[in-house]
Parts: sequence; structure tokens; C-alpha cells
Amino acid sequence: MAKKIKKQGISLVLIEQTHNSQSIYEMECPFPVCFMVGNEVSGVSEELSNMADLHVELPMHGIKQSLNVSVATGIVGYEFARYYNQQIKVE
Repeated sequence: MAKKIKKQGISLVLIEQTHNSQSIYEMECPFPVCFMVGNEVSGVSEELSNMADLHVELPMHGIKQSLNVSVATGIVGYEFARYYNQQIKVE
């Protein structure tokens, strides 16, 4: 399914802390996008991770290193919508 999505010109965005991830507050991303999220224990497979066009993470402070996957996806979705709306206003 991921290959089919990419063929349609949709950017695959992995929401996970990886060596390649960048803060959602510092990213630049072409739209449209498709979020990829994994489960809270094992994350996303290496194969899917390698297919992603962008790896994003939520900056974490304190001892806790992660959020519930549904909460994290909601926050990232909101931030991407804000970013998208800003891009429309600039153009």
C-alpha cells in the first residue's frame, strides 16, 4: 500500500523518533501527506521506515520519551494542518 501511495505523489511521513527524524516544529514538507504510525512497543517496520519521505517527532522534555500513539498522531496532524494553512497564505 505504501508504494501505491508514493506513486500517487503523496509524501509518506513517519511519526517516530529515529536517527533521521526532525522536530515537527522545524520541518518542511510537500503536500499531500500520508502519516505512518506504528504501535507503541515495536513502532514501524524498517522497510516502511526506509520508504518514508520524512521522519518527524514530537520534542519531548523530562523523563517520558513517548506519548500514546493516538495522542501523538493528533498533535502531529494539528501541526501539519497549521503548517499547511500557513503555506497557503504565503502562496
